[in-house]
Amino acid sequence: MPKRKPLQTLEDIADAVDKIFIYTYEMSFQEFMNNDQAIDAVLRNFGVIGEAANRLPCNFKSENGSIEWRQIIGFRNHIIHEYFQIDYEKIWRIKEGKLIEAAEDGIIIEYETGKGKKKVIKQETILFTDIKTTKIQVKF
Repeated sequence: MPKRKPLQTLEDIADAVDKIFIYTYEMSFQEFMNNDQAIDAVLRNFGVIGEAANRLPCNFKSENGSIEWRQIIGFRNHIIHEYFQIDYEKIWRIKEGKLIEAAEDGIIIEYETGKGKKKVIKQETILFTDIKTTKIQVKF
């Protein structure tokens, strides 16, 4: 399996967050529960977020300890391995709570590459036709 660079992995996380918001735009919890495609899409993208978080280098995660990496990865594992026990209300609460907070607050991450260059990644929220999305900006 080809290995992805940390910046690509962070972009994967941002893309998955965007998709969750897009797939549930203007949707109530009840509408979500009545829409199997939305449920599948949201679960898949939470899985992508957790898998991508798991693939980030350990030193990167420890340097960015304010992010709950273990919980993110554990949530992915629960969705994948305990698929028959998914609490959809919890999924919705996370989407409406922590996921929105993360997208709205944004994060700034500094990452040292093996070549000694420092890369600064700034995640910020933008509004695009009233859909909250995240963008990653990379400066070298």
